[in-house]
Order: sequence, then structure tokens, then C-alpha cells
Amino acid sequence: MPPAETGGSERGGPGAGQEDSGHLPRATVARIRSLADHILAAQNPDGSIPVGLQGASAQRYTPYFSTYAALGLVRAGQVTGNRRYVAAAQRYANWYRSHLQPDGSIHDYTGQWPDLTDTGTADSVDSYASTYLLLLLGLTQQQGGSRAQQQYLRQWYPIVESVYGALESVYLANGMTEAKPSYPVEYLQDNSETWLGLQAMARLASIAGDRADATIALMLAGRTQYAARETFLRDGTLDYGTSVSPPNFDVQPAGPLQTWYPDALSDVLMLGVLGGRPGQPAGGDAALLRSLVQQFDVQRAAQRPTDIVDTQMYLWWAMAGLTTGQPAIA
Repeated sequence: MPPAETGGSERGGPGAGQEDSGHLPRATVARIRSLADHILAAQNPDGSIPVGLQGASAQRYTPYFSTYAALGLVRAGQVTGNRRYVAAAQRYANWYRSHLQPDGSIHDYTGQWPDLTDTGTADSVDSYASTYLLLLLGLTQQQGGSRAQQQYLRQWYPIVESVYGALESVYLANGMTEAKPSYPVEYLQDNSETWLGLQAMARLASIAGDRADATIALMLAGRTQYAARETFLRDGTLDYGTSVSPPNFDVQPAGPLQTWYPDALSDVLMLGVLGGRPGQPAGGDAALLRSLVQQFDVQRAAQRPTDIVDTQMYLWWAMAGLTTGQPAIA
């Protein structure tokens, strides 16, 4: 929806968390609080969040995954009304800001805190930038009413523009983003997150009063949504491929979907973000998700504990189930 119609500028007031928790079972709220406390226990004093085991054994700092943890903290603050979760997400946003490269991108880090080493590279530019824009939108919406949000963005909007610049640097004329300049592969997973990032940018620009960037970001998001479906749809199998890369720009994989990652997860993540569309593939997104569940979950139940080793993958299943109107699958 256009930024002016999202209602985002009025969300996230002081009572938002209390209101949200009233719609969820107590056990769910307790579970969310427990997960948020786990993230807090792993977070370092400077705001950084390691990936994997916490404490002295932590060695890996990947902003992409850490940003998802911070997004979880923002949501926990909304649900529980506990502002310390939002404050922790803000500390992480501060850490991310302090480690930005001049072009608005960020690298992965390794080592034991506080002696972290810049790896000089990252898995991608598009997904890192997009998810961070989503986090900044969530933090902005937690400031209260529109005036408080505008005041918050007076400090943060230059960072928003810098990160948006990194995303724009990998945005291609066909409406897709490449993972990073040194790795010009267009991924369906990344572009699903690009759509989220562009939507977030449109809302942030609207709140900040930047009508030009709000309009442009929204138009780019529309192009990405169309391009993701049209580029990756495989007519022969009525599902979506995982990537497009030079020199031939053929959709991969060439054959039928065989693996959970990245074959099925690319479809499931896209359905969770952009899903809900009737028509193509045959029977619409709901039918595609049911076929994926049958192939990769039901038929491979015996391999499930070892085949699907990442909890995040099941979270994408749930998102896709809700987006396509199938709560039983979720």
C-alpha cells in the first residue's frame, strides 16, 4: 500500500505492546518473552549479537542474521510492552551503524568479543540492507506518534539514505537486485527481502517527509514484485527457480526441485513475503505451497530431523501458510 495509507506513522505508541498482547494466548506471549530474553543474554554490551553459541565461544557475527534477531526484539517489545527489548534492538542498530562501510553496506565479522575482525566481505548487499531498513522502520514506529517518529528520523534518516544507497547500487534495470557487485547472481530469496526493504524505505521516506524517495522506492518495490514472479516462474514445473546468473541468465535449477535448501526454501520464502496471488502457477500460490509441503515435508518425514536443520526454515513455512490463507499449514 502507498505509505500514506499504511497507518504506519501512528503505530508503535506506548500502549501498542499491551494492545498486541491482548490478542495472543498467554502461553504465546510467554514464549515470545523467553525467546527475547535468550537474545538479550547473547547480546554484547556494545549491541552486537553473535550468531550461534553465546558467550565466550561465540565466533561468528553476521549482520544479516543478527538483524533478524533485532527484529524479533522489536516485535517482543510490541507484544509484551517491555521497552527493554526495543532498547536492545536500538543498541544493535547503533552497532550496525557504527560498522557501515562508506557505501552503506556492511561486512561480516569474526572472533571473540570485543576483539572482532572485519572479514572484508559479506554474503550479500541486498538482503543485509533490506532487512536493516526493515529494522529501522520498526524502531521508528516504536517512537510513538507521528511527531516523535519524525524527530527520531531527523537523526537516523541520513543512515536510512546511506543503506538505501547500498541497496540501489545492486538494483538492476530488470527490477531485480544482484547479491553484491562481486557476485552478480539474482536470487529469489534475496529479492523477496529486497521487496520488504523497498517497502520499508517508502514508509521511512514518507514519515521523514521525503516524498520523492517515498514514491521512487514504492515504484521500485512494484517492479521487484513483478520481476520476481515473472523471472523465476518455471512454466514446465509450475514452481519458482532459485537464481538467475550470467552469462546465460537461465533460471536455476534446470531440473525439478530436489533439495530443501535452496530449492524449496526459495519458493516458500517468496510465498511468505509476496504470496497470496491467485492464478499462476496453476491453482495459485495456495496450491503451490500445498505441493511443496507434500514433497518436502510429508514425503520426507523420516528425514525431517536432519534434512531441515534450521528453525528459520519452518518459520518461513508458517509465514507462507498464513499469506496464502492456509492457517492449518501454518
